[in-house]
Amino acid sequence: MSHYGDQRYHVNLGEKRTTVSLNNILSILLSLQLGQQPQTPQAHTAVRQWLQARLDYGNDPGRSRTSQWLNSEVVQALITPALEKRYGQWILSGLDK
Repeated sequence: MSHYGDQRYHVNLGEKRTTVSLNNILSILLSLQLGQQPQTPQAHTAVRQWLQARLDYGNDPGRSRTSQWLNSEVVQALITPALEKRYGQWILSGLDK
């Protein structure tokens, strides 16, 4: 499997079953963070369950651009606290100008 492109996952959005696409690199990184060997059936299941949990937590059955939203959620989940702090400081420094 290529590291480029997208990986597809089947999830439920409210009562509707839908397919979302997650960037392959994000899928690999998330599977590692979840303690799974990337690009295995177990990793696919773990990532799908994580994505489903984020959708369920968001509780927005009418959500549009679901794949884009989930890609953003994964990026935020992979960011270390130190980087998140630096990002917040950078945002605040721009407000001070």
